[in-house]
Amino acid sequence: MKRFSYRGSGFAAAMLLFIALVLLYSTTVRAASWDFVDGNAATGINYNPSKAAAAPKMAVLNGTLYASWSESNGTNGQIRVKKYANGSWVTADNNTPLNKDANKDAIYPTPLVFNNELYVVWQEVSSMYQIRISKFNGTTWSSVDGGGANGINVNVNDNARNPKPIVYNNELYVIWDEAYGSLRVKKYSGSSSWSPVNGGGSPLNKDTTQAGQNAEVALHDGKLYVTWSESNSTSGKVVWVKSYDGSSWNFVSGIPNTGLNIDSTKWANIPTLASYNNELYVAWSEDNQIRVKKYDGVNWTLIDGGSGISYSGINAFAGLPRMTVFDDNLYLIWQEGLGNSHVRVKQYDGQTWTWTDGNTTQGLNKNTSMSATYGYLTVFDSSLYAIFPESDGTANQVRVAQMGPSNYKPTATSVNYTGTLKEGNTLTGTYQYSDTESDTEGATTFKWYTATDAAGTDKTAIPSATTTTLSLTSAEVGKYITFEVTPVATTGTLNGTPTTYTSASAVLANEAPTATGVSFTGTLKEGNTLTGTYTYGDTESDLEGTTTFQWYTATDAAGTGKAAIPSATTANLSLTSAEAGKYITFEVTPVATIGTLNGIPATYTSTSAVLANSAPFASNVIISGSLMLNQTLNGSYTYADGDNDAEAGTMFQWYTADDASGSNKTAIAGATSKTLTLKAEQYGKYIIFEVTPAAASGTTPGIADSSSTLSPVGVLKGDVNGDGMVTPVDALYATRYSQGKLTLTNEQLKALDMNGDNKVDATDAQLILDIYLGKGV
Repeated sequence: MKRFSYRGSGFAAAMLLFIALVLLYSTTVRAASWDFVDGNAATGINYNPSKAAAAPKMAVLNGTLYASWSESNGTNGQIRVKKYANGSWVTADNNTPLNKDANKDAIYPTPLVFNNELYVVWQEVSSMYQIRISKFNGTTWSSVDGGGANGINVNVNDNARNPKPIVYNNELYVIWDEAYGSLRVKKYSGSSSWSPVNGGGSPLNKDTTQAGQNAEVALHDGKLYVTWSESNSTSGKVVWVKSYDGSSWNFVSGIPNTGLNIDSTKWANIPTLASYNNELYVAWSEDNQIRVKKYDGVNWTLIDGGSGISYSGINAFAGLPRMTVFDDNLYLIWQEGLGNSHVRVKQYDGQTWTWTDGNTTQGLNKNTSMSATYGYLTVFDSSLYAIFPESDGTANQVRVAQMGPSNYKPTATSVNYTGTLKEGNTLTGTYQYSDTESDTEGATTFKWYTATDAAGTDKTAIPSATTTTLSLTSAEVGKYITFEVTPVATTGTLNGTPTTYTSASAVLANEAPTATGVSFTGTLKEGNTLTGTYTYGDTESDLEGTTTFQWYTATDAAGTGKAAIPSATTANLSLTSAEAGKYITFEVTPVATIGTLNGIPATYTSTSAVLANSAPFASNVIISGSLMLNQTLNGSYTYADGDNDAEAGTMFQWYTADDASGSNKTAIAGATSKTLTLKAEQYGKYIIFEVTPAAASGTTPGIADSSSTLSPVGVLKGDVNGDGMVTPVDALYATRYSQGKLTLTNEQLKALDMNGDNKVDATDAQLILDIYLGKGV
């Protein structure tokens, strides 16, 4: 059976490896360029500071720094994730552990970015430890390991530990040790499918009868490299390195048969890889020292000075090295110490190792009297970040420290804004730009957000709000407003850390405009015009827009039965017969040009009803003129209107009747003017003049009125030419007519028929002469 030595078989085992003892040192000396960005308090970024955290690591997705770790719930390890946003660490796991089963132990998570999503790989107990993987799309987490009781183990009945993910040739790989130290590799095939890539199913081990553990991975020179420590037959542990070119695995050349160890009889533990200056670097812990070699493609060269790079030499344990490249230098972080451990950091520039943690016995620890372990480095936003667990005396806290770049990023301070937090107003953001190296300001960026409280909870970006001003709309009413400034320099480190300011109160709604003093002028009588009046008002002094109007009728002064008058939508209303007897309501809906546009309609209803318009009337209807044929009669009258409506369109009609009482009253055709020339048809008839008064407005026409019935129309016998005299000329007319030499009108014939025999002849001519000579009547 393989010999197996493992640093921990669960969360409790991992914790035992880092038990904190009281350290003799009592002061903290640290390089001034390191600053804690975890709140810098006694506790770190744990979800529950009273519970122990272990094995934290970091990754960067879309410009945001994420951290994952395992945190005890008192019984089991829970995989937790937070992100660094606006200077604070906030939940990135929706306040729910990533565990497949929250009641099972889950440890050693590693985050990485693949296809623009954050993946976290860890080991979790089912019946055995299973390799589990979840991904985060920026909103939700979803499993990509099948989501069943088991993970992606080659054999679900064997324990699988220490998973390490990496992206190679745009594919996601995971390497782990399974069973009693068999190194396994699978790659992601999409959905929840994973395919083995370790040489036809064989483990990567140098000796498959020995336990290979704690693999680490890196990319170098177009290949995937993996290093691990593996037991050997001399009770030691040996560091090995293999490469993968996409089709086959091969041991890296130049490694002795005894491995990379300085001494193959010693334990070489937990190696790590990094690619720097076109060479591959491997660091590991051996005989309480951190040892480092580099590979130029042919040979391996020891670059740790021959005795390791630890601070305390062989007098204290040094282990768990991790490397990364930052600012054209190789950085190495590890834990070191007797009893209490400290996190140490060194920088390598290609020739020399330099302390970057203060070069004292304390390292990066927040509290030098407490133990810190398992450091991990990440480059983010032009700075180097270190994350590690450190005891606060009760439980291990996840601590995060930042080392600034060689050129410091610009800063935005005094972030604030001016303006009134009320809908319709404009806020103007203010800030103070500065840069340690006096790099001039470039295209600093701005964002405005809404939040649900002054702490910035549920911060949500306002669409297109990316300038220094923000016009408040109804969408922001009731929300708190956050102004964010990301300072940008033109040279050096370009982008600074976003700085925000959130209002202490919420945005108030813009008050609607008002219409007061609503009323109208004019007389409530049919035919008159009413004019509505009101006073426009707006608390924010928003200018009046297109205020709307509507007139109504109602059945009483309370506005009962209010009914809109069709098309009555201006400030004026002309009263018609339709409004007679009704009460009138004038309604005003005030409208502003900005802010809350529409106000509440305001109305005024009359206290009395509309009076009907009086019809005009005619009086003193009189006929003047001679009631003789061929004479013209003139009608006259007096026009009057109770509402003083002007006369217009008065109508006239002349009638004949058979007697003074008006019997058989008959309209004379065409006799519709104020004058009438009497014709033969009216001979012997009584004459009536009728007037129907009409007004230019109001109720019209009025009731027809008639003159008195005049005595019958007569004729002056013998006067054919209408000159009022009987002369020989008239007798001549009769003679010539009787001789057929002349045509006469009916009226002339009536005048010449002296004897009433209904004909004109010589007899009539003689009678006319007799009258002229005084011989007849």
